[in-house]
Amino acid sequence: MNISALRICLLGLAALFCVMTGAAAQTVNIGDRFCVLTDAGDLSAEDALARPELFDCSEDRLRVATEHFWLLGDVADIAAGIESSVLLLRMSRHLDISIYVTYTDGSFSFREYDTDALREMWQAPSSMQFPLTLGPSDTRIPERVMFGVTAPWDPVNWSAVAITSAQTAHAANHRAIGAVLFSVGLLSAPILFSFLFFGVLRYPFLLLNALTSLSTVMYVIFWSGIIFAILPQVTVTMRSVADHMTIVLSLALGCLMVRALCEPGTLGPRNRLALAVTAVFIMVSSAIIIGLSPRFAYIGSEVFHLLGLLPFIVVVIALVTAVRNGSKLAIFQMIAWTPISMFAIGRVLRGLGILDFTGILDYIFLPALVFEALVISLAVALRLLNMRNELEQLSAEREILLEYADTDPLTGLLNRRALAQAMKSRPKAPEGKPLYSAILVIDIDHFKAINDTFGHDVGDIALVQLAAILRAHCRSNDLCSRFGGEEFVMILSATNADGARLVADRIRTRVAEKTFGSDTRPIDQITVSIGISIMTTADDSRFDDHYRAADQALYSAKTSGRNKVCMALPITDPLADTRAETKRSA
Repeated sequence: MNISALRICLLGLAALFCVMTGAAAQTVNIGDRFCVLTDAGDLSAEDALARPELFDCSEDRLRVATEHFWLLGDVADIAAGIESSVLLLRMSRHLDISIYVTYTDGSFSFREYDTDALREMWQAPSSMQFPLTLGPSDTRIPERVMFGVTAPWDPVNWSAVAITSAQTAHAANHRAIGAVLFSVGLLSAPILFSFLFFGVLRYPFLLLNALTSLSTVMYVIFWSGIIFAILPQVTVTMRSVADHMTIVLSLALGCLMVRALCEPGTLGPRNRLALAVTAVFIMVSSAIIIGLSPRFAYIGSEVFHLLGLLPFIVVVIALVTAVRNGSKLAIFQMIAWTPISMFAIGRVLRGLGILDFTGILDYIFLPALVFEALVISLAVALRLLNMRNELEQLSAEREILLEYADTDPLTGLLNRRALAQAMKSRPKAPEGKPLYSAILVIDIDHFKAINDTFGHDVGDIALVQLAAILRAHCRSNDLCSRFGGEEFVMILSATNADGARLVADRIRTRVAEKTFGSDTRPIDQITVSIGISIMTTADDSRFDDHYRAADQALYSAKTSGRNKVCMALPITDPLADTRAETKRSA
């Protein structure tokens, strides 16, 4: 990603934040004005309104488990300056909601919304709006608002109460929907690319990155309430359960992503185990809590939010350990996790009732998600680049090792094993058209005496110099190897006996004429003896037999005075002779 693209992304994040916060100043939070009456489902709205002394206005008024509650607050001073005022409540897990409004002229209104009707009251992001008047023509001023909630799972959530105008709410809803869709579009890019690259490369961290981003997109869709526009049959309860499970899934996959993305060896076995166990634990525990939540209202919500802190603690410990061990990718992940962690911890603290309602958490959520996806994508790209460099380095090292395995380290010629492999892979001649090859076995005469007289270091120099002469007499399709000690073997392709003898004599003459050794310790003369055996491509499988024949010819050259070339007798195939005799007898 170049600098221009990075600047565009950062400008997009800034614009996204501005869009999300555009209506914040025009919306008044009034949650602290409301008092609560719990376990009062048997009381009608009129009866509850007539008994204000039963309402609890303490700071802990919502920190209770209840099947139903009424919330009552005075809004006349705020509503008087707002035309067509609406009440904004945070979307949560609950059943029916009732809204009772009294006006300064003494009139009142009462409306009940079942779970189906509540879908129609949805407003992005993650809110519901309830009109307090009948429209622009209704000039009445709301004085007191009381709303009741049946089966609230997390009562603390209902401290988030706000009032604004219908026009402001409508504009904010459209801006929020646009911001959510824009964020989903940006988050879809790493999903697509990670899935595509995983299909080719099969790296686990690519799959985890795609699944983490996908679960985050699903969470945004459920959290914002856009799911109601996509699937109208989804209920408020279904949306809440999916909202909670997708955020837990995102956190679990995030733990596994940290585990997979950091460089090997930087996390340590304990942190790797802790991340894996945490991912499984929060998924299983959250599923159990949410499944039992109707029986454990408030307490279940408290435990669920406490579980949300666990992955952040484990991830922070793991990333700090990885950074201390030299992980650059851990630094990227710490940067990526910081904004979203602040949001998530704030949400947890708000869910626990420790932190009062702060709408800024909702406004930084989407920019934080996009920022996290951007930085993690950079980390993934860096990991792919590192892995490519590692593969290139391993490939280069493998080539070096193969070269060492196939090459004599002193002379640079093929070793005995490599020559045998090359003989096995030689192309076969066409049927009925055998090609001749020559095996030359070359040995330095009196090499032990050279080592004893001049030293092994000078002897090694002589071997290297002889190898250069042999290499100079090799064509591109010939083979030359050092078999061991002072013995060398050459395979001359497409060469008959006359051609092999000619090459061998040239080598023998060139060696006899050259001065070997070093400048300070020259060797006056070195000679070589050479044995030759001729074979056809059909005889490649009998290379050992032909090598022994050439070696025997070499022995003959040695015993007849050295500095000579001797040709081995042709090798016959006993089985072929037997088959021919059988054919003649038939």
